[in-house]
Amino acid sequence: MGFDLTKEAVLDAKSRRTYRFLQAAIYPAAILGAVYFSYLILFPSRTFEFDFTSPNSSANSIISPRNELGIPITNGKIEKNKNMFFDAALVGNFSKAIVNFTLSNKSDLPESGSVEIRRSYQAFFYPEGEPIEFKDKLSESPDTFNDGTLISYNNGIYVVSGGFVFPIDNPVTFESMGYNWNNVIPASADEFSMYQKGKLFNIKAVHPDGTIFSVAEDGQYYIIKGGLKHPLLSANTALAWMKNDPIMVSKKGLEISSRCEIKKNIFSARQYSCELPIENLASLTGKDYEFRQNFSQNVAIDSLSVTFKKVVSVANFKTTLREMLIRIILRYAPGYQISTQ
Repeated sequence: MGFDLTKEAVLDAKSRRTYRFLQAAIYPAAILGAVYFSYLILFPSRTFEFDFTSPNSSANSIISPRNELGIPITNGKIEKNKNMFFDAALVGNFSKAIVNFTLSNKSDLPESGSVEIRRSYQAFFYPEGEPIEFKDKLSESPDTFNDGTLISYNNGIYVVSGGFVFPIDNPVTFESMGYNWNNVIPASADEFSMYQKGKLFNIKAVHPDGTIFSVAEDGQYYIIKGGLKHPLLSANTALAWMKNDPIMVSKKGLEISSRCEIKKNIFSARQYSCELPIENLASLTGKDYEFRQNFSQNVAIDSLSVTFKKVVSVANFKTTLREMLIRIILRYAPGYQISTQ
């Protein structure tokens, strides 16, 4: 038997009007809330950060701030007219990237500066090394896998390189690296035991030594070794090195870019920003966005962030729905062939 206490609740006329008003307000508030959360889902944004006052923090999500020689920049100091490079890795296409940074109290204030962005894979942005004509037969033991080989063992998938096997953290990372599920080779316990287990291979990772890229426009092959991409002088040479299909890349990823000029934040003398339109990069392959930043004065940055955003449009709505479907497929049916149409 239940008790209904509302029968004894009697409201005066003023309280009843307030109650009815609040009751009516709940419905549009719920609808607006649903619209807002739908907007966040369908037109998402992603923010990446780096705190130069804590350069070793695990919370830093911007990849590898460095100078023109590839030397890490950990103190945020950038010399006049010199470039700082850094990367951000993410899945999907976005409309714009907004770079924000705060200068330290001891930094000069720049009169001008710019940011440029490109899209490909971090390893394909490497400088070009000496061409390789033949495979060194002594570079691999007959009992081991070539560097760059994808193997499976005990429900995990790994990439082999330099005597290590690096566990790939999830199917999204696997796909975003440009890998092919059909190239995964089952490894025996004896074969697997010949390697040391390396660190987790996540979406921020760089393609390891032994990875081979194939350029879509001209069929040129490159192999990654020691922080350089070396041209392979012939298709036969590439075949001698390859155990997997090559990672497909576009030469346009090195050529097409977007650029913006930095602007001072009107509310703070030491905060600056720069907005990059990046819809022109949407057709390019690769999970990595490389940024190049420079200033007209010596500066010292305390913190740096990049926010990727999608603008509201029918095209972006359709793209987001497709990306959500792909993530669901990768989560529950990795290896399923997804149509590009």
